[in-house]
Amino acid sequence: MKSVVLMSLLLMSASTTAGVIRYDFNTQTFSDAHRIGGYFVYNDSSDALLDLLVAMDGPLYTFNAGIADLTNPDSFSFSIGNLVFGDNPNEGFQITVGDVSLVTGQYGSVGDDTCYYDNENMLCTEALFELTSTVIEADSPAVSSPGALGLLMAGLGAIAGLRRRRS
Repeated sequence: MKSVVLMSLLLMSASTTAGVIRYDFNTQTFSDAHRIGGYFVYNDSSDALLDLLVAMDGPLYTFNAGIADLTNPDSFSFSIGNLVFGDNPNEGFQITVGDVSLVTGQYGSVGDDTCYYDNENMLCTEALFELTSTVIEADSPAVSSPGALGLLMAGLGAIAGLRRRRS
């Protein structure tokens, strides 16, 4: 029982780190040989999208798109649990460059898919982007308020235990 209580207190006192992280999209290929890939830079501490590059290359279209090309910048959200981009509600994006729109994920209303469409075609990759993360700038670890409380409780418990043994 003591070990369970101690583990609970230690988990409460654990600090988390976050920071600026670059997430690279895996490259996907459409059935017409267009390829799409890119990256985004995200600040986990402030939930802010700092940079975005989506590159499309192929026989008809070759371009790069960024944050300014997002149809709705507030739609860009993701969960870092499984590193699959677009499989949660409101996650994904829609980008329009000239006559071409790129959509991915549930925000783009294509569900679990990545597609592009122009005036004549709509082609999909039948997949979502998988992400690879790289920490660019880590925040220094800090003990949160619940963590400080956990350490205080562990210290008080240790003092109380010592007093009981001496009695």
